[in-house]
Amino acid sequence: MKKRVTLIIFCLMSTALLMAQAWNLDSCVAYAQKQNYDIFYEKEIYLREQLNYPPFCDIIVFGISSSNKEEVEIAAKKLFNILQKNNI
Repeated sequence: MKKRVTLIIFCLMSTALLMAQAWNLDSCVAYAQKQNYDIFYEKEIYLREQLNYPPFCDIIVFGISSSNKEEVEIAAKKLFNILQKNNI
């Protein structure tokens, strides 16, 4: 299983900061070193479209919290049922 890698590159000669999350760290570093952001964008946007990742889809995160475990379980089940009922 591949690990997701978060890479931060500080460009010491400028005020730029590049933060990238990548499965393939080598290509990410190569683009950053060459500062070839156009090619990076073209490849990344193509990949995102093929995988149906944002901006080609919507992602939503629901958070349920309580100090009472039973309350969380009940709320999560209610939310699940609502989403399932509406085919979401």
